[in-house]
Amino acid sequence: MRAIFAKGGSGRWVPTAGVGHLVPAERQTVGYLRRYFALAGRTTAAQQGRAGRGRLLRRYLRCVCAYAVLRLTGNPRRWIGPLIEGSRVRGRLLSSR
Repeated sequence: MRAIFAKGGSGRWVPTAGVGHLVPAERQTVGYLRRYFALAGRTTAAQQGRAGRGRLLRRYLRCVCAYAVLRLTGNPRRWIGPLIEGSRVRGRLLSSR
């Protein structure tokens, strides 16, 4: 939008407009999400510094267990949160070695 405005264009906010995102199949896997959010966790560790490994490890184990149990429901809305949080924490743990 900034580029359009910079060239003299205009725009309009349409709150009811739908937006479609084309996400390649290789980015729609659990493995991809784990890698992506682990890298996000490493970034957090670099920005915020090291956190207590014991606390992070307990948090990671809670997330892994929650994910494993909730994954059995088959409902991604239930298991995606623990997957993301566990992956982020794993990234923080790996960066503090």
